[in-house]
Amino acid sequence: MNRPRSGLLSRAQQLRSEMRRLDLLLQASITHRRLTCGNPTCRCARGQLHSAWSLTYKSAGKTQTVYLSKDMRQEAMAWVANWRRFRRLLRLESAALVQALRIRPTRTRTR
Repeated sequence: MNRPRSGLLSRAQQLRSEMRRLDLLLQASITHRRLTCGNPTCRCARGQLHSAWSLTYKSAGKTQTVYLSKDMRQEAMAWVANWRRFRRLLRLESAALVQALRIRPTRTRTR
């Protein structure tokens, strides 16, 4: 096997190994909003806005929202971060494999 090509293939295998080590994956986005509730006597009417964390994802082409409690927020953030890392590793693996395919193996000529 061609030396640079085998290096690219081993790099792709390393990236695949990293992908396997990732924990749970969640393809979603997490947003933090500061908002008012509309009650004129509430603290938010005086400028101390309420804090709301939500997770959005697509299901059957429609955006769905799940509101996150304080205890679920960190876990959901870790899952989303794992998804982003997985996507980045997959792009790198794909790039390495495409490069490996572009390298033509050298043939030994027999006379």
